[in-house]
Amino acid sequence: MRYLAPNADVRIGDEVLTAGTGGVYPKGLRVGTVSAVSEAPHPPEKIATVQPAAKLWKVEEVLVLRASDEVPIGG
Repeated sequence: MRYLAPNADVRIGDEVLTAGTGGVYPKGLRVGTVSAVSEAPHPPEKIATVQPAAKLWKVEEVLVLRASDEVPIGG
């Protein structure tokens, strides 16, 4: 997870849950667990690495969301 506030209280072992905003996913679905936290100086932010809760070897379908039309797929 990127773009966390520099003073965000994020710790290894914290659970990541859906917020329920946006109307796509209900509140409280478990996404994963924070496995690492680092800080980026420019812009100042915290970055959390999340271990997925899903058993990825059992996933049959995925949905890929792109951040922007200006970013080419694959690079």
